Amino acid sequence: MRLLMTAGAIFGFLGSLSLGVANDGEWGTMLWRATAAAFVCGLMLRWWGRLWLKCLVEVQQESLLPRMDAATQIKA
Repeated sequence: MRLLMTAGAIFGFLGSLSLGVANDGEWGTMLWRATAAAFVCGLMLRWWGRLWLKCLVEVQQESLLPRMDAATQIKA
């Protein structure tokens, strides 16, 4: 999870900073906006990563249920 949050922060910072440089913005303004973008993108990727892992666990559990039911029926 930490890796996803860090990747989102780097993506947000570099993306915002590059857009600021492309628009010939002031360095002070670009830096605080890039910092805010890094924070927001990091949180968003953290949220998405948790949701993704939750869905993967649910799918894995759902695929194991039919196997467990079949195994219990064979034993009975």
